[in-house]
Amino acid sequence: MPQFDQLAGTQQYSRPPTPSPSSLRDKVALIESGERGRIDETLLAAWQRVQILGWCLLCGFVLFYLRGAILDGRYTRLWELWAFIFFDQAVCLALLAVWRPPTQQRLEIIEVLMFGGAVYFFCALMHFSILRNVSLNPPEAGWIVFSVMISVTWCCVLAVAYSMIAMGSRRRSLAMVTLMLGTPTAMAIYESTWSAIYRNVVNPGMLTMIVLTSALCAAALFYWSFRIERLTREAARARRFGQYRLKQLIGRGGMGEVYLAEHTLLKRPCALKRIRPGHDTDPVTLARFEREVRATAELSHPHTVDIYDYGRASDGTFYYVMELLWGLTLDDLVHKHGRLPAARAVYLLRQVCDALEEAHRAGLMHRDIKPSNIYAARRGGEYDFIKLLDFGLVKGVLRSNQPELSRADAIVGSPLYMSPEQSLNERAADVRGDIYSLGAVGYFLVVGHPPFVAENPLEILVSHARDAVRPPSQIVPELPPDVEAILLKCLSKDPEERFVSAAELADALAACSVAGQWTKHDAARWWHEHQSALLPGAAMNDLDSLELQPENELEPTRPALRS
Repeated sequence: MPQFDQLAGTQQYSRPPTPSPSSLRDKVALIESGERGRIDETLLAAWQRVQILGWCLLCGFVLFYLRGAILDGRYTRLWELWAFIFFDQAVCLALLAVWRPPTQQRLEIIEVLMFGGAVYFFCALMHFSILRNVSLNPPEAGWIVFSVMISVTWCCVLAVAYSMIAMGSRRRSLAMVTLMLGTPTAMAIYESTWSAIYRNVVNPGMLTMIVLTSALCAAALFYWSFRIERLTREAARARRFGQYRLKQLIGRGGMGEVYLAEHTLLKRPCALKRIRPGHDTDPVTLARFEREVRATAELSHPHTVDIYDYGRASDGTFYYVMELLWGLTLDDLVHKHGRLPAARAVYLLRQVCDALEEAHRAGLMHRDIKPSNIYAARRGGEYDFIKLLDFGLVKGVLRSNQPELSRADAIVGSPLYMSPEQSLNERAADVRGDIYSLGAVGYFLVVGHPPFVAENPLEILVSHARDAVRPPSQIVPELPPDVEAILLKCLSKDPEERFVSAAELADALAACSVAGQWTKHDAARWWHEHQSALLPGAAMNDLDSLELQPENELEPTRPALRS
């Protein structure tokens, strides 16, 4: 990875931090939400588990039958009973395969047929073994004991297997366990009451052992069902944030995580960003988190990322929800596919200007314009549609009532794209600092690296304030002169020499020689040729801010997006 990748993250450099004022805690107003409930996949997962257990049962009965028929030939004399159990299990598996869509009621019917049929088989085996011995003299006592014990034992195994694999709600689990353990026990007691042969073979001690074994097994499974339901609820709540269900982690930074999520009612995919556990007690982090949400929510431009919701989950985790973007950040776009043609860079930068103009008119300075905060997305069938992300360091340049969340001696921003006045921590810095940063982004797009690169971040800050920018045409000779002139004007050390607004910069880009040479059709064709580049993503870097000594080495903060 190039060295400048390690410097691309948003950083805050300062002297050793002093305790944050406790009053900042009062500035974080969060919305409580957190509906309790199960995840939507529960029913489908239970359906699949019952299907797996059904196949195991059918295979077990087949092996059980073959073993008895081959070794002693006994089971062949109960062919009606075996025909019943094979038919019952086959019907249940057929229903699981074709009875769609899966519903709770259908699942309960199948469970009763499948496990109730198995219990009936074992109870009937016990009963028929006694009836068959009535005419024998002397009775086959070993066969009676074998039939009783195997019936009770296999019903216990069946109950345990159901509880471990296919258990549903606690109510249904209690009913099924009671059916599977209570029925053979009741059958054993019934036979002891009405059959003299049974009483002679299965004495009261054995009967007591049968009852106690079934009772202890039932008690253990009842407790298990209670615990597993509680754990399932806790796991479901852990995967839910208010009305949103987490599906997949798509990015992780120093303090934040972004998940592919879904609204449980609207079924709308979105990106949910939360503060990672351990960082949600810092009042400055929380205040910045809220400020990012509020600042972004004020903006409505199509090229600014949309915020859907904001709140705190039932476990106290802070989060907000934004639109899910499919595409790449400009940082990833250049790293994976190389520098961009000037026409495409102009096409992208003009859209960023439009989003910035709205923010600037609203009195907001972004202060963290960089390639990883600009997303080239697919939106509504349109490609290379820019989304501006990460307003975590936004500053109200026209607002006197906005709380200051950075200390006076702190330098906040991304070193590779930071304007000289921002690096010097001049409070007079205005929206032209964003113009400088956008010029640095444009330089990165057409050249393939930022204007200044060094191992030490302080060297980069000094270069931004002191050194002349190397003309990009010296690196990319085919770059049009007017595009180069626009970028160099943006990168002027003196703010007075830059474009005065994002709108003026947009006009200059629209008038350059390559404007219009990259169209929506070109963008669509490029993305269709690079379908694998369409990944879900969202902003990460606002929560990746580090507060370091100047000599400390910076860690890479580019999020790793996974499809």
